[in-house]
Parts: sequence; C-alpha cells; structure tokens
Amino acid sequence: MRMKNFGTYIVAILSLAAALAFYCWFDLAGMRWVKQQSEVSAAQLEAGNLTDFQGYLAGDGISPLTSAREWEDALNTIDYLAAVPAGITETDVYSRANWTEAFARRRNGASGRRLADARKQFADYSDSYLRFYIVELPDGTKLLAQMEPTIARAAASGKLPTLPLGKKVGIPQTAKSLLGPLCDEQGISMSHMLYTVNDPWHMEHGDMLTIARIGISAALWFVLAVILELIRNWRSEPESGKSTEKS
Repeated sequence: MRMKNFGTYIVAILSLAAALAFYCWFDLAGMRWVKQQSEVSAAQLEAGNLTDFQGYLAGDGISPLTSAREWEDALNTIDYLAAVPAGITETDVYSRANWTEAFARRRNGASGRRLADARKQFADYSDSYLRFYIVELPDGTKLLAQMEPTIARAAASGKLPTLPLGKKVGIPQTAKSLLGPLCDEQGISMSHMLYTVNDPWHMEHGDMLTIARIGISAALWFVLAVILELIRNWRSEPESGKSTEKS
C-alpha cells in the first residue's frame, strides 16, 4: 500500500512539473495578439490618429531599422520602428509591465506591498513582468528590447524577418542596475530600448487571458496525472498477477 501511494505521489509531482513548464512556455496573450494583429502602412501612421500601433506588423512604406545610425536618429517615444533582427537573445531581467499597478491588491481592495520595478526571473511565469531581450541589427549593433515571448521565439528561429512596430523609450533605473554587467560586457547602450508591446490591448484583455492561462495549465496537470496514473496501474497489474501465481 505504501509503495502504491508513493507511486501516486511521483505521478502527481511529475505531472505538476510538466504543467508548470507548460505554463511558463504558454504565452497565451502573445499568441492571441499575433492572431489579431494586422499590417500598418506608413500612410496610416502619418494620418495622426490616436491609435496605438505598437505591436502591429510593418506594412507598405515603413522603412526597417537596420543600423545604429537609424536607431540614434529615431525620436524617443514618437517614431515607430520596425527592427530587422539578425539575432535575438533572452536575458533573465524583467521589468514591471506598464499595465501592472505598482502596488499589489489585497482581497479587500486595499493596496498591499509594492511590486519591484525590475527583477530577475528564471522563466516567463508572471504576466505582470516583461522580459528584456538583446536584439542584434544587421550592422552588428545590439540594443535592448521588450516584446511578446511568442514574437521573440519566432524571430530567434528566423520565422519573423521584421519585429512588430515599436518605439524608442527609456529604461527603468532598477532594470539598468540588473542589466549593467551584461550590457557592459557586450557593449550595449542602456539609454533606451525598443518597446514593441501594445499596452492598451493588454490592459483590456490581460486579466482574462491570465485566468485562462492558469485554467488551461491546471487542466493539463489533471489530464496528465490521470493518464500517468492509468499507465502506472496498467504496468503494475501484470506484476501483481505474477506475485499471486507464485504464492
């Protein structure tokens, strides 16, 4: 009986580990955004409406960002940029997302502890924080960037020739202190980064997608646990039969 319970515990732990790994990889928000985004032309950008085009694909008339000179000439928080990634690398540094409040909320609605402006994480397990990436342009220039994990994976595998539209923005001071050693080693400027995430969309859909992400991962844990337990019981039945015959 003890061995049977021990096997059940092992199954639960293994299935939980697999579900947690899936949860960290499962960028539901990014996947949903990629399916909904469309191309934006230079004419639409010049129209001057109030639409936030960050995260949209670059369409007709938009020149790609390929060099340090073009990056330096870009106007901060104004110009839309579509970087061409010759290479992209993850860092373990994250900053608090713009749609996340500075203070955690308690159940009664009161403000709780203050959330860190930046921190190190081993994986994308929190939708409240965005990872910093290092993007290498065709001329060899490296710059910091933030984007959807799904976009980063596609760009790293060569499936996305141009990153979605982004803007040149500042970097939180706390993040600079964490990124400092890495940037000094690779000669990367920390004065600005390329930000390609659409904040308004996340503000509207973020909570719902986080709940869905948790629910899907929990369902996967349950299904895996049931399947593994059935397999374990099936494999143990012949052994039980042999033991009975010998006795």
